[in-house]
Amino acid sequence: MRLLLDTCALLWFVDDADQLSATARQQLADGDNEVFVSVASYWEIVIKYHKGRLELPCEPDEWFSAAVAEDALLDVEAPDITALHRLGSPGEHKDPFDRLLIATASRLDLAIVTSDVRFAPYGVKVVW
Repeated sequence: MRLLLDTCALLWFVDDADQLSATARQQLADGDNEVFVSVASYWEIVIKYHKGRLELPCEPDEWFSAAVAEDALLDVEAPDITALHRLGSPGEHKDPFDRLLIATASRLDLAIVTSDVRFAPYGVKVVW
């Protein structure tokens, strides 16, 4: 399976936190699965860190570089941005970072590892 971590799942996975579900933990540990992280999660982490809403043991650049292998990082590409209009109005999910993750997952046929129930109405596969 090809998995895209949402930002919270990434933070919990790196911290080996209890918030990560057993199913998510199992899928992430499965060596047959490919795990990806969107550059949108990097942006979200940097913004939250500098607003004082996220604590990290070091600067976000250093943390992200240590946490995410370069070959696992997915750029937000033009098709993702143009696909946002197909998601409809932000009614169900207003978070722009999550909406970019949904667009990327849809384009690349990835399952999203997330505890956020607001992803499901968009037709992407959710692992939790």
